Amino acid sequence: MRRIMGLGVIGLLAVMLLSTGCAWFGGGAKQVTGTVDVFIAPSPDEKPRHGVVKVTGYPTVLQVTSQVAGVTVEENDKGEEWPVSIGGIHQNIGAGHIWRYEVNNGFPIAAPNLKHVGPGDVIVWRLQ
Repeated sequence: MRRIMGLGVIGLLAVMLLSTGCAWFGGGAKQVTGTVDVFIAPSPDEKPRHGVVKVTGYPTVLQVTSQVAGVTVEENDKGEEWPVSIGGIHQNIGAGHIWRYEVNNGFPIAAPNLKHVGPGDVIVWRLQ
């Protein structure tokens, strides 16, 4: 009898968590709203272009960047999208000038269309 009651309590708790939107079970996680800062630095000599983007949830670096400047991308066979130009400034792989990005002073290895950011994050693009 105790075993049956124990399972009933566990089942009831699971139903309550799912109905209240517990993120552990994939239910309606609350949406977070805030801003993300984006800096685009085509060269060390120029003042970086700066934009503040209002975000809800966790958009990708590429989605946020495209709200600050026009972005042209190339997609590889893995579904990764990497910029070939940002704000009309093209990279030149032959000359070693490639767009690279940082998030909160770290260098993610994920493509910018796969790296998610959230409120309070800072994205910096550099043509290096």
